[in-house]
Amino acid sequence: MRVIIFVQGQSMWIGEFSLSNRFHFSRLSLRWLNEVEDTFNRIQMHKGVQGIIIMNNDAVPIRTTMDKPMTVHYCALSQQLVSKSRAGVRDGDPTNDLTFLRVRSKKNEIMIAPDKEYTLIVVQEIGNE
Repeated sequence: MRVIIFVQGQSMWIGEFSLSNRFHFSRLSLRWLNEVEDTFNRIQMHKGVQGIIIMNNDAVPIRTTMDKPMTVHYCALSQQLVSKSRAGVRDGDPTNDLTFLRVRSKKNEIMIAPDKEYTLIVVQEIGNE
């Protein structure tokens, strides 16, 4: 996959080249992109945050603060968790959908917020309580 960005006036076009040789363009305003960046930075500043990842539905990282091996690791695991959890939620009520998933271990907490096209993953260190 290759991402090509065109800036035109106050808008930005992002083209995504997939393996099926199709280009998908979406128009994003620079203001919206700045808001996303501000939110990303605000989350990163919280105490204990080890990393943030935004991935698409194919588990391809779009934006990350983690190194490549950890990003790939969390994307793959998160995609599986979201898929299984979403299926479980829909088994109970087919009109319902998964909106947030939180997994806590002894050392870390992984918060996953899936949406239609993208998923936000935040990995946070557990503080001494």
